[in-house]
Amino acid sequence: MTTVTLSKPIAIGPQVYGCLKFRPIKFGDMQALVQAGSLADLDDLVRLVARLADVPIEVAANIDPDDLLPVLNGLKDHIDAMTPVTPPAAMN
Repeated sequence: MTTVTLSKPIAIGPQVYGCLKFRPIKFGDMQALVQAGSLADLDDLVRLVARLADVPIEVAANIDPDDLLPVLNGLKDHIDAMTPVTPPAAMN
């Protein structure tokens, strides 16, 4: 699990989010990863961050520009760590 501490916490109602903890990637996340990987639509990236951090989409949409690069780097590192270097034999 990858954790990114936000320099500017995000308040949604009474809940304050001071960090994003990306959960393990599941098979159902693959479509979201493919859509966000194209970056054709930044909304896909916002949805992916919210999905993998298990936070409301409003949290991902309100990430401060100062936190954007650390969050994206954390997300990349998380995906890299969860993705096998070579595909399983069944996929060759």
